[in-house]
Formats: sequence, structure tokens, C-alpha cells
Amino acid sequence: MSTYPLSAKLRGAARTSQSATLADLRTTYIDWSYLAIGAIGIALGLALAYLTYALRASTLITALGTVLAYLLVGPALLDRADCVAGFAPSLPALRTVAAAAVSGWKELLTTTPPVTADGPLLAVPFILGLVAAALSLTLARRVRAAALPLAAPLLLLGGAIALGTRSHAPWSATGLATAVLCLSWSALRVRRVQPTAADGSRRHYKPIAAIVVLCIAAAMAALAGPLLPGSDPQNRAVLRDRVLPPLDLNKYPSPLVGYRKYTRDANELWDQTLFTVTGLPVGTPVRIATLDDYNGSVWGATNRAGAAAFLRVGSVITPDAADAVAAPGPTSTVRITIARAYASASDIDVWLPTAGSVTSISFTGADTRQLAADLRYNVASASGVVINGLPAATTFTLHTDLTAPTYSAAPPPYGPPDLTDGFGAQFASRAATWAKGASGLSAQLQAIATYLRTTGAYSDGGPGETQYLPGHSMFRLSGFLNGAQPVGDDEQYAAAYALAANSLGMPARVVLGAIPESDGVVQGKDVHAWVELHVAGGAWVTVPDTAFMPDSTKKPDQEPPQQVQDAAAAPVPPPNAAHPPTTDKETHATHVVPGPLPPGTGGSLAWLLNLLMRIVRFLSPILAAAAIYGAAYALKARRRHRRRTSGPPVSRYSAGWRELTDYARDLGVSVPEFGTRRVQALALAAYDLADLAWTADVMVFGPTDPTTHQAAAYWKRVDEARRAMARASRRHRRFLATLSLRSTLASRARPDAAEGGTP
Repeated sequence: MSTYPLSAKLRGAARTSQSATLADLRTTYIDWSYLAIGAIGIALGLALAYLTYALRASTLITALGTVLAYLLVGPALLDRADCVAGFAPSLPALRTVAAAAVSGWKELLTTTPPVTADGPLLAVPFILGLVAAALSLTLARRVRAAALPLAAPLLLLGGAIALGTRSHAPWSATGLATAVLCLSWSALRVRRVQPTAADGSRRHYKPIAAIVVLCIAAAMAALAGPLLPGSDPQNRAVLRDRVLPPLDLNKYPSPLVGYRKYTRDANELWDQTLFTVTGLPVGTPVRIATLDDYNGSVWGATNRAGAAAFLRVGSVITPDAADAVAAPGPTSTVRITIARAYASASDIDVWLPTAGSVTSISFTGADTRQLAADLRYNVASASGVVINGLPAATTFTLHTDLTAPTYSAAPPPYGPPDLTDGFGAQFASRAATWAKGASGLSAQLQAIATYLRTTGAYSDGGPGETQYLPGHSMFRLSGFLNGAQPVGDDEQYAAAYALAANSLGMPARVVLGAIPESDGVVQGKDVHAWVELHVAGGAWVTVPDTAFMPDSTKKPDQEPPQQVQDAAAAPVPPPNAAHPPTTDKETHATHVVPGPLPPGTGGSLAWLLNLLMRIVRFLSPILAAAAIYGAAYALKARRRHRRRTSGPPVSRYSAGWRELTDYARDLGVSVPEFGTRRVQALALAAYDLADLAWTADVMVFGPTDPTTHQAAAYWKRVDEARRAMARASRRHRRFLATLSLRSTLASRARPDAAEGGTP
């Protein structure tokens, strides 16, 4: 084991450089307490690596010690509540830290920054510091390469940046500090590991030259840094923008589909209290769910990677600048209490009512910890989901900015719409008809809203109006759009207006919410659906339901509107059968029970075919690997057969010796390519092949030609020697020898092979 002294000054420089790299996580955590945890990990890793080196233990012991140190020290730092006496690890605490080592990275990347610096989320800086410190000191003690130990802090720096955020941070200062520390450490290590003779005059000039070079490099970095790729925070590539959150919103029904239960004629939740709000100015809307995509059947919420994702939240929520809901303003405190009717509604019980642009959410009560763990919040849509639902009597407090965004006279869109399958395009002709030649996007949107409000009628399917079905699938909206008179409630009007806006190039989404009464109580009758438009600057501006909906007292014509297709409108196809139905009526209308298969169709063997396909899919990686190994084995077996049988007997002696040297190369032995057989036999002295080399030389250069029987006998000895070489090698070397290309490349490099001499 090599020993290379490392002074306390060098260890301090290494520890400082690794702490500087961990500082790049400061935009991820809410305060600097995470850095103390990372520093403990660095100190522990350095102590562990030094101890195992001093005891002359192997690197495997260092690795096992690192894992053991994490399990013993981690509970006191990450889960003190479950520790014995607050610091001794217990079984629950060990389970927590073990799970944090596996899933902590995902939880950190799927939590809205800044993250609260407590609990299992601190496992990431602790593990980074522990592993990087142990690896760097282990390399510094056990290898001679001067710069190789710097790989650990550089990888740590890259990991800290990748796990960070797109928020502005002085990366150049951190990078410069890391570079100076690493270069200084490397220079001192070179002088210790590889001392060189130098006169006194040159010894004084070297530090000055190094300082000058560093100053020049720092100046160039400061000037060129803003021009380099990734300098713009909005274009910086970080892992949290590439990670798709695990929350699957498809398992929750769209809350807009069940809108009719809030209407008077449904007599379900019309007069039932859903929740109570305090601290909210009169007339301020409360958002229940934001639905930003349409799949042909329903408007639903999406969970996309990056800022538009439902993520865990800490004690502070930072709205994304590119998807701001409201302009900055004073923060208000709003308290909301969930009632039994809201908790029992299966389509909305998971949605957290919010108002404005939320900056923090805190629960009160017995289930505070569980509710906080189940909460996922989307800063782009300003909506939250509690994955296991909100129980009755749940109370939570919002710190929120209630400033409403301004709506200009002619707002340009923020970007192109991105609805699934482009369903908004199917409304283009209808939107053009409703706009009646209005010029400009703002005028067209206003004309469409005016047409729907003045021409349409309101119906929630009450007595005498049962022909107006609920739902907002393409099948339902085709009757709403193409009839002589649009008839429906908030569900159909909001869905149609949002699709029409998207067809004109204005990104739009549907919001299900409510406007509380003066006493803060929200009942079913207070629930409405409105539309939000994404305008330039990133703000979502509200188009209230009163702008595009007729008054609820305006009933449809006595004669039911005929479902006549407007000649000026493009036909709207029925929904894709793959999309789920929106109502029970549509479910019974579209469901078809397949009959039994006719005789002779092979239905009785379908299970066997399905089983075989599953087995093939499961074994496909193994079969592919076996196919590659078998092909390599067959090619080398064919080459060996050609060498044994092709050409005159004298050439078979040369080919037999070449078979031995090629097999040795495949086993990883270095054999001179152009040396004589005796030189090659010396390189293969471990296998005792000198007699076979001498026999080949005698037969090739002797006065008489060998016979076929003599060549066959020589090849038997070659086969025995080849088996002995295999037995003397390890099992994995024998396996890799079949896949090795060394002998193939070596044979191509030989002059005789190139000339087509001996096979």
C-alpha cells in the first residue's frame, strides 16, 4: 500500500472546496442549516477514510464503513423524533434513513423549492458530503495521480448544480472558488508526491506566476461568463425540470364533469355548505381546480415535468416567474375549513381550495403531518391536491397574494396552445362564425363571449329539459355548438369558450371555483366555472362566467333546438372510443358486451399465446445476451475449425500455434504480435507452451514436410493446452474470452493474415 502524506492544511483545503460545492444547493433549501449537515458528512467521510487508511484496510472496508457511518449517524440528523434518547438509532429511524437514501433524491426534485431543511430531505447533502469526502481522501492516499482526487469535489459540484434550481445564483463565484482551491491543492500535492529540484530564484517566481494566471482566468471568466450557454437562469438545465412527478392525476375524475350536482334542479349540493372562508375580501373567487388540458372527453389537470408540476411544498412557496398568476402585491392570510359535504364529494375532495397566488400553506389539527405529506401544489396553475383526500373539519391557512392581474385591451398570447391532439382546432370554423368578422384577437374573443351570452340559454337538465344532457365531451359539445341555440350550464359554456379561445391561438384553461357569500360560507350554488387566458408576460387573466354565459333565468326556446349542422361550421366528430365516458348515461350508451368467440377461432388457446408472449418479453434480455454470446462462440469455433482443416499440414502447425496465442490474448494476456514463437512462448511461460512452440518451428522450418496425421496429433496437443489455459484462468475471464475482439484485431494486424497466408 502506497503512502503519500497529506498535511492538515491540505485536508482543510479539500474540506473547504467540498463545502463550497455544497453551497450551490442554497437556492434549493430555505436556509443554510442544510450546509451544517453537509459539513458533518464531509468531516465524517474524511475521518472514516483516514482511519481505514491508517489501519491499512482495503477500499472495500472503506465503502462498507461509509454505509455503516450513514446508518449510525444519519438517524440523529434526519429523524431525531424516532431515535432513542434523541440520538441513538432505532429500528423506525433506521427505516427512515434507509428509505431516504433511496427516495430522498426523488423527493427533493419533486418538492417545490425552497425546501424546508429538516427531516429526510436533508439526506441528500449529508450523503453527498459523506461520499465525496471519503472518496477524495481515499484517492489522495492510495493513488499517485496528482489531479485524480479532484474528481470527487468536481462531481459533487456538478451534482449540487443539477439538484439545484433555475433561480439566479452566483455560480461563477462558486466555480471560481472551487477552481482556485482545487488547483492550489493539486499544486501542493504534486510537490509532495513528485518533488522536483529547483533553484531558489525560480522557487520565488512560481507563486507569483500562479497568482497572475489565476487573476487573468478570473477576469476572462467574469467577462465571458454571461455569454456562455446556461448563463440565463431560465435556460439553465436542472434535473427537477426533467423529472416527471409520480402523482398520477388520471386516477382522479375531472371535477368539471360533476358540475350538475351543484345546480338547483339536481337538489344535491345546491344548499349544502362545502367550506367556510375567513380573511378573504368579499367578491374574491376561491379556486377549487384548474383544468388545463382537453382530451376529447373532459377538461382535466395535467402534471408535467418542470414548473407546471404538482410537487411537495415546504414552508415557503415561490411562484414561478414565467407562470405568475398575479402581479406582486401585499400578502393576506386566509383560513379555510372543509365541511362534510365537500369531503364526501369524490370528485373534488382531493382538491385544495386556494385563493390568489399562494406563498405558504399550513394545516392545523390532528392530521397535520399526514396532510402536509400528502399535499402536492402546482405553482403554474395555483392549485393543490391532497392525494388521499381532505377529511371533514380540516382547517388550513393560506398566506397569499390576492392582487389580480391586469387585463389589457388587446393582450397577445403568451405562447401557442398545447392541448392534447389539438382538439381546439376543431372549433376554428365555429369560432370564426361566432366572431362575425371581428378584427384582432381581443375583439374576436369578446365577440365570441357576447354571442354565447346573448344567443344562448341556460339549462341544468331540470323538469321539461331533460334532453340537455350533462358532460362536455365532443359528443355533448357537438349538439351545444351546432344547434340553433347553445343551451347548457357553466360546464358546457366554459368548456366551449376555452376551446374556442385555443382555436384562435390564445392558450386558455377552465377553472372550477366559487365566490363565497358575505359571511364566508360556500355552498353548492356558489360554485361556478370560468376561463383563464394566458397572456404575454406570463399572467393568467380571468374571464368570469358572466362574460360568456346567459343569466340562469334565460330558459331555452319552447321548441327544443334542432340538431342541425351549420353549413358554415366544420363537422365535429364523436369522441374517441378510447377516452372514458363523462356520465353514467354515456357509459350505458357506449358500452358493448362482446359475445362468445365462434368455434374454431382459437379463443381456447388465447391464454396460452398470452402466456408465451409474457414469457418471451420477460426473457428477451436474457435471450438477446445468449444470442450475442452464442454468435461470438460460433464465429470463433468456425475459425478454429478452418485453422485445423484448411491448407497443407505445415500451415496447420502455424495455425495451431496462432490459435493458442489468440486464445491467450482473449484471456487478457499480453502476447507480442510480431515476435517469434519462442519469444511468444516466453510471454506465455505460465502455461508451459515452449514444447509446442519448438515443435511448430521444427515442422515449419525442417527439411521434410509433416503428414496430415502428424498435424492432427499436434492439434490434439493444442486442444489440451487450450483447456489447461482455460482451467488456469478465472471463470469470468473464460466467459469474457469468448466475447473478446483482441484476437480478431491482432490477426488483422499481422502481415501474413493480411496477405491471406495462414488462416
